[in-house]
Amino acid sequence: MIQRIQTLYLLLICVISIIMLFVPFLSLPEAEVTLLGINGKLSGWLGLGLGLDIVILIITVITIFLYNNRPRQLSLTKLNFILILFFAVYILYIYPDLIIKPLFSGETSFGFAWGAYVPIASMVFIYLATKAIARDERLIKSADRLR
Repeated sequence: MIQRIQTLYLLLICVISIIMLFVPFLSLPEAEVTLLGINGKLSGWLGLGLGLDIVILIITVITIFLYNNRPRQLSLTKLNFILILFFAVYILYIYPDLIIKPLFSGETSFGFAWGAYVPIASMVFIYLATKAIARDERLIKSADRLR
C-alpha cells in the first residue's frame, strides 16, 4: 500500500486538507479568516467550506485503503478532484464575493492569504494520483493478457 506512489500523493492531499483547517485564506484589516472561523468564531458560510474540506479528507483516506480495488479508487480520485475544484472556487470566488463584501458593506479591502492557493497543490497531487492509478490498472490488464 505505502510503496505505491499514488498512496504518497493521497497522503499529501490528507496533510494539505488538515493544514487547510488552520491556515488563513483571507486577510482582512481587522480579522483573519480560516475554515474554523473569523478570529476563531465560526461563521455559517464557513461551515460549507469546513464540511467540504472534511469530506475531501474522508474520501482521500478511504481511497488510500482501497488499493486492491483500483477502478473504485480511480473513480473516487476523480470525484475528489471535482470536490477540490469546487473547494478552490468556493475559497477564491464564492466566499469573498457573496459573504465578505456584503458583511463589511464593500468598504473593507481584503486580500488572499497563502492558504487560498493551497487547494491548487491538492489538485496537482490528485491529478498525479489519478494518473498513477490508471497506469497501475493498465499494467495489471496487460499482465492479465499475457497469462
